[in-house]
Amino acid sequence: MKCCSAIKYLTSMLRRIYILLHCKIHWPGVEECGDGQTDLRENGEMKGYEEFQKAGQQNFDAAVKSFGEVNKGVQAIAGEVTDYTKKAIEDGTQAFEQLLGVKSVEQAIEVQTAYAKKAYDNYLAQVSKIGEMYADIAKEAYKPVEAAFAKKS
Repeated sequence: MKCCSAIKYLTSMLRRIYILLHCKIHWPGVEECGDGQTDLRENGEMKGYEEFQKAGQQNFDAAVKSFGEVNKGVQAIAGEVTDYTKKAIEDGTQAFEQLLGVKSVEQAIEVQTAYAKKAYDNYLAQVSKIGEMYADIAKEAYKPVEAAFAKKS
């Protein structure tokens, strides 16, 4: 049954498109075209098409907003990664300079241990922060889609 109703709907839509193209209907105010067909808006036959077009536009708008939110979030993450990389390079350079000035093996081990601990802690903090940012991106990107579905319900 679903197949038959889909075929009927597609046939109806194709008929409407043919009439639109064949009659060269100009919106609004055209009541009759050359072959006697009346304006589809007057008959109400365009209602389904207009609803379909409106739903498509709403979905497109929601997708554009969603992609905009994703873009903002990815830019924020890129900024965070850049800042983290700069700080990691500075910390590595500082640790290397400290290693150049050590007088004993024990001091070298202390400098390396302190650097490794600091680098590990910073890495874990950064990974956690970026994970939260990804979760926020997903939430913000879903809001326009959720709003579009709410309008349809």
